[in-house]
Amino acid sequence: MTRSIAESAAGLTKDIWSSYSLKDRTLLTIGALVSYWLFVAVAALFSVPRYPGYQASLIMQPSAMLALLMAIVVLVACVLVTSMFAGLVHFEGGLFCAAIGLL
Repeated sequence: MTRSIAESAAGLTKDIWSSYSLKDRTLLTIGALVSYWLFVAVAALFSVPRYPGYQASLIMQPSAMLALLMAIVVLVACVLVTSMFAGLVHFEGGLFCAAIGLL
């Protein structure tokens, strides 16, 4: 039983990688990089985190509500921006890129 699960997981991974073309993977990578850049730029503008390297949690910031609101607004903006080109790959491509950028 364990062997068949491992074989099916390996087959699924192989199918997922080959189901997307180089163009699709490139669009998703560019979208993720754009989202990451937007999150970093807005976080630097609002000084989040206040002490880089020590307070990664948004709730531990001096103004937690502002930090959470900023993250939500930037997440929605990233979804809208990256859906223009990553949406060509998949309907939820923009959301995927925004989630990767939020990391």
